[in-house]
Amino acid sequence: MREIVLVLPLPPATLSPNARVHVLDRAKAARLVREDTRRLARSALAEQGLDEPRWARALVRYRWRASRGPMPDPDNLIARCKPVLDGIVAAGALASDRDVTISVEYERVATKRDEGLVVVVSAEG
Repeated sequence: MREIVLVLPLPPATLSPNARVHVLDRAKAARLVREDTRRLARSALAEQGLDEPRWARALVRYRWRASRGPMPDPDNLIARCKPVLDGIVAAGALASDRDVTISVEYERVATKRDEGLVVVVSAEG
């Protein structure tokens, strides 16, 4: 199976659809997350010798790892991770984000140092 695994910091609360922030602050946060994800995804693809595979269909699994506080519900988590998916597309792993199946998992970790977002992108078909 063709897949890449990315480990990212949790997307900032600024990206939550429920956040009351200025549109420019949200845009800046989204741009930073998108670029960080693009860079990590390009690196992961290069490590596997995959040069812009442009998978047409994929399964994207988000594992939200947090040490405290409430876990976001699935629809808010997916919205908060939109720049992550956009970064994966920008890296060349996916042709677009239209034909993507998304799954959400949660994990409670012991310390803040262990927090993060694990993203597994698996090609389908």
